Formats: sequence, C-alpha cells, structure tokens
Amino acid sequence: MINNYILAYNCSEKENIIKFYNQIFEILKVTKRENIVLIIDSKRNILKKLFDEILSIEKEDSSLIDNKAQNLKAAITEIFGSGNNLGFKKFHQVDFEYSENNLETYINELKSKKIPIDAIITIGREKINIEGIKQIKLEEFQYHQIEDKRAKIYDEGLIDFNEVGKNKIEKYLEKAVWNSEIIYIYDYHLQHLYRDSQNDQRIYKSWKLSFEFLLNNFSKCRTFKDKITIKIITPFPKIPTNIRDEGKGSVESHLKECSRKIFKLFESFKDQFNIHLNFMDSKIGGSEYMHDRFIQFKSCTLGVGRGADFVDWQGNFKEGSMLKHEKITVKYLNKLTSFNKIEFLYPN
Repeated sequence: MINNYILAYNCSEKENIIKFYNQIFEILKVTKRENIVLIIDSKRNILKKLFDEILSIEKEDSSLIDNKAQNLKAAITEIFGSGNNLGFKKFHQVDFEYSENNLETYINELKSKKIPIDAIITIGREKINIEGIKQIKLEEFQYHQIEDKRAKIYDEGLIDFNEVGKNKIEKYLEKAVWNSEIIYIYDYHLQHLYRDSQNDQRIYKSWKLSFEFLLNNFSKCRTFKDKITIKIITPFPKIPTNIRDEGKGSVESHLKECSRKIFKLFESFKDQFNIHLNFMDSKIGGSEYMHDRFIQFKSCTLGVGRGADFVDWQGNFKEGSMLKHEKITVKYLNKLTSFNKIEFLYPN
C-alpha cells in the first residue's frame, strides 16, 4: 500500500554518497514516483546532511559523483517541497530528533506514536535489536526486486474484498490513512442517494454501513492529532423539472435537502470528523469527466470498484467490490475540485 522508509544516517556520509550515489538517486527517484513516504525527524537532519554533503563533494571534485549531483539535489528539493509541486506528500516529519547515534531510540519513538515503519535503508547492516524492522541494504537497493509482490497485486490486478477478507482490507486502509489530515472520497453515484433511498431503504443502509466501515477505520488508524476532514465529492443530483421551473430558490432548497440525506450517513461521526460535501459539475463540453470512484489520502489514491457502497444492507461485502492502488495523476483529481461546485458543511 504505502511503504514508509527511514534512511539510516550512514546513507548521508560523504564516502557513502560517492560510492553509492546511483543507489541513493534511485531511492529518491522512486520515492517521488511510487507509493513511498520517507519518515524524517523534526529537524530534517538526514536530508539536510545529505544535501550539504553533496554540495561539499561538488566543491571538492564534482567528477566524484559523475553528473548526478544536480539530479540528487533536485530530487531532495522536490521531496521537501512535495505536497505542493508533486501533489502527494512524500515525507512525514515527526516531533523527535534523529541523530547519528540514536537510531534505536528514534525507531522506538516512532513505534510508540503508531507510525508504521516498513524498512530502514542502511549501508551494510545496522545492529538494530527491534522486532519487525526490516533492513534494506542501500548497495543492493532495486525497487522492482523489493516490491515484486506489491507490483503484481497493484499493477496487474485488483484486491477483491471478499477474497482477502475484512481484516486484510483494514490493514490496507491503515497503511493508507495513517498520516492524512484530509481524505477525499469521490463517488459518482452518491448523487442518487436522495432519489433512490426514498424507494428502497436497503440502498440507504448499504451506504451507511459502507461509510461506517471506512470511518471507523479512519478513526482507529490515524496518527493526525486533530480532527480529520472528510471531503465527499459527487456530481450535482438531478433536479426535477418542476423544481427547476420554480426557480433558483427551489433548486437551492432541493440541493440542501439532498445534502441532509447524505449527511445522515455520517451522523454518528459528526464529533470525530469535519465533514464537507461538494456537489459539482461532472462534464466538460457535454462529455462526462467524473465517472470513477476514488479515495484520496495524503500519500496515495485508492480506486474503489463498484463505488463506496461496497457493503450490502446486511453488512456483507458486495460481490465484485474491489480495491486498487491508482497511479492516476493528482492533476486529474485537482481538476475535479476546480469545477463549478456548491459546498455544504455538516451540520448544515
């Protein structure tokens, strides 16, 4: 899902940069491109030291690291600036300082804060006596080899809710949500809830149980101290002809009534989350632009096959409900949020 890596201090030592600059560049490159978050300390010591040592090597003899110095510095700068120019934030900064001699203390501090660590990247083997911490040798780093299984699951196929079961789906969500302060849920069909659920209460219960499953996991797995903001994004609901003919006031009242029906899905979570609902245009030049279902977290986007109502009215996963790591561009999702829209806040 998301791989949280720590760079050991020895990765930023001058002699190791000279020796392994290709591997360091590979790590930085795939951090920008793939589902990787670098965990860094309160003073950003590891990346600052890495950057300063590269500058020092350039002054000493730029040929020592071939032509990679500019690329290395650019990659570090992009990771520091991610969240703005990359869309997803590619590092997570913790309130604890990591220095050359306190690696074990640092890792234990992260574990105490429930920050999941997948691996520490080191030169050779660090002597770490902490259960469950995987070590990856920098000199052997090849992302495609480390993540063959992940690539097979996420690039070649979908995760079937019924096949993997509730516990595993919760684990996937835990790895996705842990560092998010805002979560966007895009669903094309939520717009129909007001209309459909008037005729079939099972439809409404299906949506309610599905969102309860998601938000219970979001609440349980988060490390963000304040309230998480949930932004629900769906196209404008269909306006009946008689309401449209009555004018703007009636249309606004209809949209408000639709929003109330959707907000009822979240009434048991109103004290735990800030909940926003955006009705928005879904077409460009008459052609449908928004027709997929995504959940966008701080460091990744998940596609939800069949939509966010993946639990049926009896509380079971629906047949055909799928989860997939999406490699769609953030630009695509940002474009959706720039469309004409009306926002409602809970309670309205």
